[in-house]
Amino acid sequence: MADSRHARSPPPTPNPMVRYTDMSPVSPFFPSTYAPPSPPLYPPSSKPTVLATLRSRRSLLCTIVTAVVVIIIALNSAAYYTSGYSLYPASFHGSNETTATEIRTSQKPTIDRLKALRSAPTMKFRDNLRDDTKYIHSWLSAGWTNDVMTYANLIYLGLITGRVPIVHRFNNAHTPDTPSIPFDWIFDLDGLSNALQLPVVEWDEVKDSNSTELEELGCWNVWEAVQYREHHPRDAWGQTVQKQGLDLSWTVAPETIKIIPGYEHDQWARIWDLATLTFDSGREKSLSEPKITESAIKHHTSLPDEHLACFDYLYYTSATISEEFWHTYSPVWREVAQHMRWNPALQTLADAHLRRMFNLTAGDAIPPFIAIHARHGDFFDYCEYEGVPRESCFPSMSEYQEEVQRIRDALQAKLDVSPTHVVVLSDEKDQTWWEEIRAQGWFTPTYDDEKAIETYGKTWYGVLHDAVVLSSGLGLLGTPDSTYSLLAGRRVIDWHQGVYRQIKWEARNKIGREMPLQ
Repeated sequence: MADSRHARSPPPTPNPMVRYTDMSPVSPFFPSTYAPPSPPLYPPSSKPTVLATLRSRRSLLCTIVTAVVVIIIALNSAAYYTSGYSLYPASFHGSNETTATEIRTSQKPTIDRLKALRSAPTMKFRDNLRDDTKYIHSWLSAGWTNDVMTYANLIYLGLITGRVPIVHRFNNAHTPDTPSIPFDWIFDLDGLSNALQLPVVEWDEVKDSNSTELEELGCWNVWEAVQYREHHPRDAWGQTVQKQGLDLSWTVAPETIKIIPGYEHDQWARIWDLATLTFDSGREKSLSEPKITESAIKHHTSLPDEHLACFDYLYYTSATISEEFWHTYSPVWREVAQHMRWNPALQTLADAHLRRMFNLTAGDAIPPFIAIHARHGDFFDYCEYEGVPRESCFPSMSEYQEEVQRIRDALQAKLDVSPTHVVVLSDEKDQTWWEEIRAQGWFTPTYDDEKAIETYGKTWYGVLHDAVVLSSGLGLLGTPDSTYSLLAGRRVIDWHQGVYRQIKWEARNKIGREMPLQ
């Protein structure tokens, strides 16, 4: 069938007779008033051009450029091998380690944390909160490692909501009589704030710890929304709320925050759903029919505060699935927890103890090592629950040897390093077991630093010492389902590019496996 469309006219053909001065410099099809410039009044001088001069000296220039490149390469190589860019943690070569994360952090503006507050600690916390800044706070109610994870969740929640997180002191859940310890005695709070580009402050920097003022505050009750056994907010351990001088009312969070709604055997909340409660639209929707528990002292029924958002307990929170910290993709670990580096004084104490264990002098480099965390004490409950005898429940010495060799082989393949030093940390009380450990040629701690014990207290010193040592090796063999092992292992992986495995354990993990889960 013939094409009924009109045929397009061919494009105009340039007229070869049109003078150059009548043609556009862009297209010959459009005339313009353009005219080429007039010839110069004087002929160019006979002085050679720069290019001509350089052409005659090409060999000299090549020699100079080559020499400069060689010098730059040599200087960078020297810097690589002397400034800490190596396969080993800083303590292994006696210099300050510099990781890729630290390089990125050093390029960020320095955060003055305390500018997030009006002044030095005040008698009332509200007097120290800036009008142009919003804040977020929560409490602790578990063992120390789980409390660390709880604060990581709090800080992440502050990060995604644009609020300044307010952390507080750690309580020792296993020995309630042990004094609490400040957050920044354990973690480098300034370094964390710089890494996140978000001020993180302590409660004692907000409100004077000697204040006797009692203040009203309304908070969100997450605990009652995610589990069905206890009909009250999660209790904060160590009488923390009373020591803060707070009289709290509680509003139950909407049940939609629960990751698996209606399922009683899972008590995890989705962290982004909690985040919506700190914004106007999410807050208003959730408060349409509020369920409020009045405060214990003044019996007030304040709604959740907008300036200082607060939640009773944030351990059981994650972005996608329950127990998310066990997975590589955990955003709380990737965005917050991996930046919670040790207070330098704490790392120095652990390094000094490692040198004593390895019979080194103060100036000697600490060699790469593999650490074992053998948690036996309270984990024997799992053996009893499964009806497995103690001698067959815990890993045997040969199983420890096999797993250590697997880690050694993995490090050889990954980093071309094969550590011979092995450090064993455990709460085991059986001295026969410890004698077997030493018979392998493995190293064990003594906890005999009197100055450190005086500073931190005997209980805290042991807990913190082990955590820092476990995170300082190139390899870690951990206990299944122990969050203490988990965090140490994630530090080994992300701080030192090392290897973390869980040992086979009859009552918990039938086979050894690499962690964290993908």
